[in-house]
Amino acid sequence: MISWVTLWPLLVMPGLIMTGLGALATVKVHGHLFGGAAVRQWCDLHLVVANLPTNAAGRLESWLNLSPFVHQWIVYLIIVANINTLLLPLLYVAGEVILRLHRWGARKDLQLKRGADGAGG
Repeated sequence: MISWVTLWPLLVMPGLIMTGLGALATVKVHGHLFGGAAVRQWCDLHLVVANLPTNAAGRLESWLNLSPFVHQWIVYLIIVANINTLLLPLLYVAGEVILRLHRWGARKDLQLKRGADGAGG
């Protein structure tokens, strides 16, 4: 029987995927950066800096450009945790649908088996 104990990876999957994308090696192709640094920078600029007031956005952007790698990762992981938290209600509904479909399938299977046993006797 399937339960939330077996479905827990569904709840953390977006965070793991985004962390993996941010950890990819950065490669320069035709003058454009692809990989983890580009993903982290896009998230920083479009999800955080773009939503701040002008002077705070400028300070954060300059701090991100001058900060060490570890600080950039901490900001990125905070963004990932927030996105995963925002997706939790949707993921919970998806898990409930999976559980209900699995229970319905198991119930139907049991009814079919009972019907086959009664018809043969």
